[in-house]
Amino acid sequence: MKISYKVIGKRSPRDPQGPLKYYAVLKRKGTTSTAELCKRIAKKSGLHSAILEASLRAMATEIQNEVAEGRAVKIDGLGTFSLKVNSEGKPTAEQIRAHHIQGAKINFHSDAALKKLLKKLSFYRPRKT
Repeated sequence: MKISYKVIGKRSPRDPQGPLKYYAVLKRKGTTSTAELCKRIAKKSGLHSAILEASLRAMATEIQNEVAEGRAVKIDGLGTFSLKVNSEGKPTAEQIRAHHIQGAKINFHSDAALKKLLKKLSFYRPRKT
């Protein structure tokens, strides 16, 4: 699979007057909606797209519920969703309290099957016209 990228220049936030450094940035081809994804799955599976869409929406709700309860959710072939917190550092473990937690994030670790896909990717920079 070939994926195109573009090159952008950025300055360091620590040195706004410093030199530009150039980075590769993927050129997204768009976003596939839940409805479109379900239509594609329906064609391959013979299931009705409305049932698939309702199932995916229910799954998203259940993932949220499970993560909110402090459990990780593993979806085979996709990955694991879990909760992660950031907190202040303290000199001793006994000093850490709930109010030291500064925020929470949803963490996602891709499944080995999804990671294998990365080995098949190649990248190209389109020529300027």
